[in-house]
Amino acid sequence: MSLASSIPDVKDATAVVAGNYAVVGIDVDKDLDRSRVGTIKYSVAEALKDDPLGANAVVVADPDIVERLRVMRQDIQKGKPIKGVMNELAGIVGRLMPQIPYDMNTDKGPIKENEQQLQKGEKQQLDQIQNKQAKSQ
Repeated sequence: MSLASSIPDVKDATAVVAGNYAVVGIDVDKDLDRSRVGTIKYSVAEALKDDPLGANAVVVADPDIVERLRVMRQDIQKGKPIKGVMNELAGIVGRLMPQIPYDMNTDKGPIKENEQQLQKGEKQQLDQIQNKQAKSQ
């Protein structure tokens, strides 16, 4: 999840992948306001939308859900039955209103309001990441 972690203000990221789909949990500063967290989630989703492994990802920032994803990932690595993990994952996704990369209107790019919320230097850093990804395709 280095791609998600490379986005400004994302401290850490974890993911649980099921087939072509993934739930990506991002760890952000608990003191950020909701609109800033939404902007960060949008930025992560934008970064993932062009990645074949992240194009169908659901991005979440809720600390409890991120911790549940970490535990589920550990359970999978320990060889616990996948059925229980997938049922829990389905329950999480069913309760969320996520930011889904493939659901974005990519014709218009980011909303100007989101770009204005980026702190000085963050927009340039995000643009560099996006340009690097575009060149690697």
